[in-house]
Amino acid sequence: MNSQRRDSTINKPMIAGILMIIVFLMAIIGAGDLIYLILIFGVILLFGALCAIKLVYWPVAVIASVLGMFLGTFAIGPYYLASILSLAAFLLLIMSGGKFTPVSKSSEHFVDAGGFGRRQGG
Repeated sequence: MNSQRRDSTINKPMIAGILMIIVFLMAIIGAGDLIYLILIFGVILLFGALCAIKLVYWPVAVIASVLGMFLGTFAIGPYYLASILSLAAFLLLIMSGGKFTPVSKSSEHFVDAGGFGRRQGG
């Protein structure tokens, strides 16, 4: 029973990341004249989605989901559907904030990947 409960909490950030990717695609399709602005904010949104899926940098994922609400105003779809999807991603991220790796540990993970940043010798 514990494994089922843990798996459902881990799935919340993944669902939030997928929702943010969908918002990005909807914003790109409906961008129109503001394509450069949408692309700049979209890259941040995609980085936040990646952070949510990998369970690292929780503040970045939350800020990206809020940015997705802004991008949702330029997206295709009825009644600001993309903004509603970003709001759902935001709520999922807020509910699952404790499952993310702390920022100090996750930054060490990225720095030490591939042996970079390690001390040689002793």
